[in-house]
Parts: sequence; structure tokens; C-alpha cells
Amino acid sequence: MLLTAFPTIEIDGRPFVDGGLSSNLPLDPVLGEDSRAPLLCIAVDLLPLTSGRPKTLGDVAGRMQDLVFAAQSRRTMEHWKRRYEADSQKDGRLPPVTLVRLSYTDQGAEVAGKAMDFSSESVQRRWPAGLKDGQALVSRLKAGDIRTGLSGLAITDEAME
Repeated sequence: MLLTAFPTIEIDGRPFVDGGLSSNLPLDPVLGEDSRAPLLCIAVDLLPLTSGRPKTLGDVAGRMQDLVFAAQSRRTMEHWKRRYEADSQKDGRLPPVTLVRLSYTDQGAEVAGKAMDFSSESVQRRWPAGLKDGQALVSRLKAGDIRTGLSGLAITDEAME
């Protein structure tokens, strides 16, 4: 059983844990579906892979969290890119997928323990920013700025405020 920062809960005799440590970008259940229908998948990456050099011990702790989670997201996307590339060279049976990766880049007000910071202050700051970025993404999709339904796996990166 995987130990996490949150307690395990049991449902119908089965233990469940917060999967954020083992699969913080859970594309496998979505992209592994047996479907031929085009898919739009929106992935929100809350911790950045790239950032400035840490200046304080708190910055180092925050950066460590960034790298643990963002590198995991990157590996997951790389896995699916390779899978789609291999599929295109065989029979092309995988459905067309547009993966839009929203990256939360405005980390200035975040604290060292940001991955576990669910304080009302943090939520009140993050929620409107996420809503604004989500609405901007929907507008871009409606305007056709982000094309969907193309063959293979198309990954688009969008920065969030």
C-alpha cells in the first residue's frame, strides 16, 4: 500500500489513497479507453517544470515539489507521445486526441509547502485564477485557435496566470 500525506479510506473493503503522488496527471485511464471518438483532454499542471533558481531554503523546498510532480507529468505525456507514434506506424487505431496542458505559472505567492497548502487564503487566490484561465481556454477552443479532432496526439501548452 502506498503511504501518502492523506489518510487511506476504505470503500467496500478496498483501500483508496490520494493518487497525486503516484499519478498526478492520470492520463492512463482516459487515453487507455477503448474508443475511436476524438477526445479533448484538458490537463492542469499546478507545479512548473521550469522556474528560476531558488534563493532561500523555502524556495528550494517549493522547487523540489515542482520537480517531483512536473517531471511525473512530463513522463506521462512522453509515454503517450511514444505510444501514439508507434500506433501511427502500425494501424493507427488509437483515437485522435487533443491534449491541452494548462500550466499554473504564477507561483510568486505560493508557500514552500504549496503542494499541501489547501488553506482558504490559497484557495481564494487560486480559484478565480483557474476560472479565468478555464474561460480563456474555452474561448480559444470556440474561436478555433486550438484545433481538435486531428489524427494522432496533439499536445498544446497554455500558460495560466
